[in-house]
Amino acid sequence: MIPVWWSFLLASVGIIGILATAQHRWWGFGLGIAAQALWVAYALFTGQPGFILSALAYTCAYGYGVVNWLKKEMVDDTV
Repeated sequence: MIPVWWSFLLASVGIIGILATAQHRWWGFGLGIAAQALWVAYALFTGQPGFILSALAYTCAYGYGVVNWLKKEMVDDTV
């Protein structure tokens, strides 16, 4: 069994990713997506498949966010 502190560590990584994206830091998206890969591993090891669904949703949200952010950056660079 995985110790309980792992879920707190994983949540902390995700929260840092969210805060970084809120501050318009490019690496926040990558950290957020990486955190979701860790959540999938956690879900598989603990037999909690609901976390896989939430990780997929968060990954889609981060992906959508990074695509929009990159589009905006490209427009801003051309102006």
